[in-house]
Amino acid sequence: KLMEPFHESGSDSEFISKYQAIGNVTVAILLQAILHSLLSKSGPQTLCVAASRSCCASIVSAFEALFNGKDLSGLKAALDEASTHLSKAKSTVAECEPKMQLIRGRKPPFKLDLARTIILNLESMISEMNLIVTASENWSVLGFLEADSGQAESIGVLELLARMPAMKLAKDEMMPSVEILATVMPDMLANVPSAEDGLQDVRVSKELECANSLYEQLAASAGSFPTQQHTELTDDIRMRLSIVVRCLQHCALYLGNTEERCVMESAL
Repeated sequence: KLMEPFHESGSDSEFISKYQAIGNVTVAILLQAILHSLLSKSGPQTLCVAASRSCCASIVSAFEALFNGKDLSGLKAALDEASTHLSKAKSTVAECEPKMQLIRGRKPPFKLDLARTIILNLESMISEMNLIVTASENWSVLGFLEADSGQAESIGVLELLARMPAMKLAKDEMMPSVEILATVMPDMLANVPSAEDGLQDVRVSKELECANSLYEQLAASAGSFPTQQHTELTDDIRMRLSIVVRCLQHCALYLGNTEERCVMESAL
């Protein structure tokens, strides 16, 4: 009825009634949208922050398993969880555009650029750590493990790295940044007033300063590594150790990028 054209032969009352019907439908749609915005506790911004927070918590667990040097399965499981949470964050951040928000109310504007930058660095970091898992796995038994079992048999890469004194230095360098990633960053996205207090003593560094020492210690200990004939270069444990150290350097870069972006955001 509302879409039927109005004929000039119609009466004024018919003309008025149609416009009243259109007005009633418009008001009903508007009221429904307002009530949904006011009563919904899980908007896209809230979901994005929650997913990012969970992703960062899983990354903390992954780094702890990595530096433990004896829990490759735990590292792999933590990265699987982080990837799941990251997918949720990526799907919800697209809906956090200000132009898609009907009524903002008294809430401060969502830090959309910060969220996108952090998600990008988280994705890159997870990719690097998944490469660490690949370099540390015993590939000869992968076919016997169920794809969804979450198990991973170590070939000894993480165990060898754990013996290096420089690996403890790597942990001391990276874990404070990882903790900032897990605590300060989600609070900044959620506009927690005290979030920026965690950045007061931050030292933005995009390099793994102990990397050269780690390479030197691995080279000095190369003679004690197990030796055997390899048909593929990637089967050489020295090559795998180098890959893991390089991935750690990349992770340090992404952690530094995230810290830098958070510091820049706090200065605005």
